[in-house]
Amino acid sequence: MEYPKFDDQKSVYEYITSTGPQLPPEKMAWVQEEADDGDYTFAVKVYMQIARDYGMDDYIPYTVRENLRLFKGDYDFPTLAQSLSVDPLKVT
Repeated sequence: MEYPKFDDQKSVYEYITSTGPQLPPEKMAWVQEEADDGDYTFAVKVYMQIARDYGMDDYIPYTVRENLRLFKGDYDFPTLAQSLSVDPLKVT
C-alpha cells in the first residue's frame, strides 16, 4: 500500500478532516467556511479545537495532535505535511 504524500495545505486539511472525528454539521460548516476562504491553517485549528471541545481527542490522528504546534503559520505547514507523509512502519 502506498503511503499518502501531502504537498499542500489543502491536502493536509482534507486528510485531517476525513480521518478525524465527524463534527456536527453546523460546526463543520464553520470549519468549511474557513477552508473555503483558503485559510487551511485556521480551518485545521478550528476543527481540532471543536473536536477537543466534544472530547474527541482520541479520534484525532496521533501525528496531527503531536504536530499541531507546527500550525504557527504557512512556513511551518510543509513540516507537518512531511511528518504526515512518513510511513510509521518504515521509521527505524
